[in-house]
Amino acid sequence: MDFFEKHRVKTFDDLKFKPHAVSGLYGGIHAVIDFPNGQSISVVGGAQGLYGDGVKTFEVWASHEPDPRGWLSKDEVTELMLVTQSQKIGETNYRV
Repeated sequence: MDFFEKHRVKTFDDLKFKPHAVSGLYGGIHAVIDFPNGQSISVVGGAQGLYGDGVKTFEVWASHEPDPRGWLSKDEVTELMLVTQSQKIGETNYRV
């Protein structure tokens, strides 16, 4: 059992993509993960208007950040997932 399995840490490979509710007819995909710490992420890509091609790059919104990030690689999505999972309940990176 590796570290990720032992600690139930989620990575890009754990995302379960489905057709995007709005742009699914145009190739858009979407995945959401809710973490035990109360944080979540939403990952989209693959259609016009989304900031990622849905294959190599993705647009990601993390609940502890005010704005989505675009054109992230799979490794960058995993990095953001790890940060999101490490946030304390109610903690944000919002800047006022």
